[in-house]
Formats: sequence, C-alpha cells, structure tokens
Amino acid sequence: MNETPKVVSFPNTEEERARCLKQEVERLAALPIVEWMYYLETGELAKKHGIEAAKLKQMVEATVHANEKKAHEAKADDRREKQKVERKQERENQLSRQEQARTRKEAVRARKEAERIEREQEARRKKREAAFAEIAELPKLTHAARLKEAAARLGEDLETLQEEFEVYFAARTLPEDLEPWPEPVSTAELLGAIEAKFRRYVVVSDAIAAAATLWTAFAWVVEIAVHAPKLLFTFPEKDAGKSTALGVLRWIVLRPYLAVEAWCRDLPHR
Repeated sequence: MNETPKVVSFPNTEEERARCLKQEVERLAALPIVEWMYYLETGELAKKHGIEAAKLKQMVEATVHANEKKAHEAKADDRREKQKVERKQERENQLSRQEQARTRKEAVRARKEAERIEREQEARRKKREAAFAEIAELPKLTHAARLKEAAARLGEDLETLQEEFEVYFAARTLPEDLEPWPEPVSTAELLGAIEAKFRRYVVVSDAIAAAATLWTAFAWVVEIAVHAPKLLFTFPEKDAGKSTALGVLRWIVLRPYLAVEAWCRDLPHR
C-alpha cells in the first residue's frame, strides 16, 4: 500500500513567520561571525524569510550584541558574587583570628592567675610552717594563745590552723623507735580516720582516696615489706590539688620527704 508523502509547507501566517525568523536569527547569532556572514552573503536566508539581507544582518548583529551583553553581565554577576563570598570568608577568617587571639590571651591570663595563686599558697604554707616551728618550741600552755595570734596575723581560720598544728606537732614529736599501741586497734576505724582526714582537704574520687589511705598506712610498715608501691599524683592541668594532697600526706606518713617534679624510671615524667 502506497502512502502519499506528507509535505510540510512553509508557514504563511505572520506569527509563524516571525517565530521562524527569530529562531533563524538566534541560530545565526550563535555561530562564528565568519560563518553567519557567509550564510547572509548568499541571500538565500533573507529570501526564504521574505526580508531584506541588510535587515537580516542588522537583526543578527543586534542579537550578537545582546548575547555578548548578557554574557558580560553574567560574568560581572559571577565576579560580584565571588567577591561577596571572598569578603564574607575574609570576615569569618578575621573573626576566627580574633577569637583565637582572645582565647590565647585568656589562656595566658588564666595561667598567670594560677601561677599567682600557687605562689601565694606556697608563701602562706611557708609562713604557717615557720609559725608552727616557732610555736612548737614554746611550752604547750602557750600554744593556744600563740596559734590565735598566728591565725589573726596570717589571715587563717583558727580551727583549721589548730588542726594542722596538732598534726605538725605530733609528727615533730614522734620518737625514732615507735612502741606498739598497748591495746588492739581497729584497722577499719584507723583507715576510716585517715581517709576522713585526707578528704577534709582534698576532693578526689573514691579510688584515689582509697589508694592514698592504704598507702599512708603502708608507709608505716614499708621497712618490713618486700615490695613498696609508689604513690604518684598526676593531672593534665594545674591547680588540680596535687600539691595539696602531698601536703596532707606529709603530716600523716612516717618520716615524710616532700619531692616536687620527681622522676621515676618506670613511670612517665609529668
């Protein structure tokens, strides 16, 4: 069965001709100038669309100019957007640098403040020990009055100062050869009293308190032990209470010897 071929005629309405002409102009404007000029020189396209060649050329040139203007404006918009992003990033970087500088200043200020407090605490400790050493040489009947004067002079709490002096005086007057207590001693009560005294001045976890308490008791029998464990207080930050813990143990262990920044061969130096 033979079918009659379909023939599409060229649009005759003004609207269709205008649409086709517009498409043709846009197609030509997208071509290199040499190419679209060549098509226009033949005159076939102008004749096809029923328009003068000069007029068609003007339309193509105007479209090319408009396309170039749009491309230029798009590049300008992209450039402005890029500059806007860069300025925003620069502001953020500047704020970040300022924040980092502020953080460093605060860290330095905090470190200096911590060092100042540590120096003051050390100075106060030395003053207390000097006062204790002076009072300990006096008759016991004068200790209470002297401690009251020392508390006022040093700005210390009298009750706390009295307790510390009791520990100091007891450790100072311990004989070289201790005699066993004449009555049985409850180990649980003794360890509980040691832990309570330690916790009075140091805030620690149960594990640290237990280790410090047991080590304190062990310090009194270390000479008859086969193995002696080390007690080491470490913390990644300053002012954690390490020196305070050592100061407390100093008053309740046998023959204390305070060592700061001591290095153990089998332990990392902190």
